[in-house]
Amino acid sequence: MDPLGLTNTNRLGPSRETEFELMGGTITILPNITRVKCSFNNCSNTDVNNFTIIFPASNISYQADNELIVYENGAVMRKYESGEPIMLSNPLISIYNNGSTGTVISIHAISINGTMSSTGGDGKAFVETRLINYSQIIEPAFSDKPNLNQINITINTRNAKYSGVWRNFFERKLNDAGLTNSGYNISIGPPLVIRITGKYSTAAKDIFLSVYETRLDVKVR
Repeated sequence: MDPLGLTNTNRLGPSRETEFELMGGTITILPNITRVKCSFNNCSNTDVNNFTIIFPASNISYQADNELIVYENGAVMRKYESGEPIMLSNPLISIYNNGSTGTVISIHAISINGTMSSTGGDGKAFVETRLINYSQIIEPAFSDKPNLNQINITINTRNAKYSGVWRNFFERKLNDAGLTNSGYNISIGPPLVIRITGKYSTAAKDIFLSVYETRLDVKVR
């Protein structure tokens, strides 16, 4: 979801309730009271040189027997008792080559508000979701002028095993965009830290960045 036109909103619209068959499993909401953190370095008006975004650790998880499914930072991941976790659905993060000399990065961060809650058993569970805030932190760079030379992304996860899933996602997206290890660096942590310097790996700006945040209030019963 990318509700364009909604900026710094509060308690938007009605909530949405989704019904789940628990089948002996447990749904747990692990929220975070902090929002996605963003900061700029070496700014000159709106001309950004360096940008940092920190994803807080929050998720919705469903566990049944030896299977675990997690919704975290906009991605859906799954893990069985044996084997490594995998990403079933990508987060709202796009990284691609603009066809010339720049790298386009669009990040839509999803964070979960509320209080820790959980329910389990053999019946039904109801998850209530409400949009409480949408912010456009950095508007897209529609011109042919890139808006920064470096972005630092920190992914905090409730489970350290998912750091490798996030690393694989970013490596795949960055390699598909034509970047090599000289254009980015990934430290698995925890937390996972991704530093993207673009094709030039110099002070020259070659990254087109846009950043959005959606904050959801989530309850389960």
